[in-house]
Amino acid sequence: MRKKNIFSLDLIKVFALFLVSWSHFVSVATWATEIPGILKGSMAQPLFPYTEHSLWKFEGILHDLYGIDSAPIGVTLFFIVSGYLIPTMQDKYYSEDRLTGLLPSRITHIYPTLILCVVLDSLVAWFYQGIVHPLKDYLATATITITFTKTDSTLGVLWYLTVLFFVYIIATIVPRFSLRNLTGVYAVLYFIVALPRIAGDFEYLWLLTKFQHDAKFSGIVLFGAAAALSEKYKLPDRIIALVWYAFLSFGLVLLPRYWYADITVYSIIETYIAVALIILVISAINKFFPNGTAKLSPVVKFVNRISLPFYLLHAQFGVSTIHFLRIRGFSVVPCVITAYAVSFAISIVVSLIMDKFTAFVKAQIVHQRSLKPVNKTQE
Repeated sequence: MRKKNIFSLDLIKVFALFLVSWSHFVSVATWATEIPGILKGSMAQPLFPYTEHSLWKFEGILHDLYGIDSAPIGVTLFFIVSGYLIPTMQDKYYSEDRLTGLLPSRITHIYPTLILCVVLDSLVAWFYQGIVHPLKDYLATATITITFTKTDSTLGVLWYLTVLFFVYIIATIVPRFSLRNLTGVYAVLYFIVALPRIAGDFEYLWLLTKFQHDAKFSGIVLFGAAAALSEKYKLPDRIIALVWYAFLSFGLVLLPRYWYADITVYSIIETYIAVALIILVISAINKFFPNGTAKLSPVVKFVNRISLPFYLLHAQFGVSTIHFLRIRGFSVVPCVITAYAVSFAISIVVSLIMDKFTAFVKAQIVHQRSLKPVNKTQE
């Protein structure tokens, strides 16, 4: 993968992180009177009544003109970037033994950070609002097994990882994606999306419904994989491949809209037009203004380094901070700035802890290997 592509991907992730967090810090605080899992019960009015500020207008214009919201655009960008990296990871971690391939590598990479974030999130929810979930929900959240169990996530943003791990499982079963076999993978996803409708009243309908949820969004991730795979082809073939897989991906999120009247911002074309425009603009900036993007590179790399803990923790820490300050009379802008500062600070701490943990584990592995006796051949 070329360095220019890597920087573009990093910049897209940073922008996606901003869109998601801005939606939670500003839009949710402006319009919601209930924020489950973060604030207990209902509020008489939102944290930021829209008459007190104008920050909501950024997303308000998007919603009023095109019916789209910033958070779904950000999550879709995350999905596409994550999918784009999968073919490279498949090459890197390919093994005849599926137990040592891509999925285990993702588990060891994500689980330690996720577990620590679940602990921190639950401590803040309990200490600040007295919110406590069943133990099985904490365990399922920390192990990303919500899809396979009758449990609820204690992290509202976890569903991004549940979809991603659903795709990682597919990428382990099909260890080498290609533009040919991806169509077959989509066919399986369409079948999974249709299963609840086919099954009707069924004892394990809850399981099929959870599979359906992850499958319909998996197409967006796989579109990112198709985009990466298409780069080795000439432009006309590449365009055909992108149009085909965009059609298949949009179809997956569109089916529930017609079957169950499940209309969301993920099932309208405007969301994906906005995503495409953002990707094209960021790629063009990186291509035509390399000096400017080079100056941004250290900042972008730093934010990407803490992106996972920030994504997992910003809602709990940021919104709790906003609530804490608002009930003490602080105005909107200082609340939002402080929410970002607190979220970045805790993300940096988590990242540093994970760096120390990773270094310790690697040192222990090297030490254990050094203790193994060397077999010498005897003549």
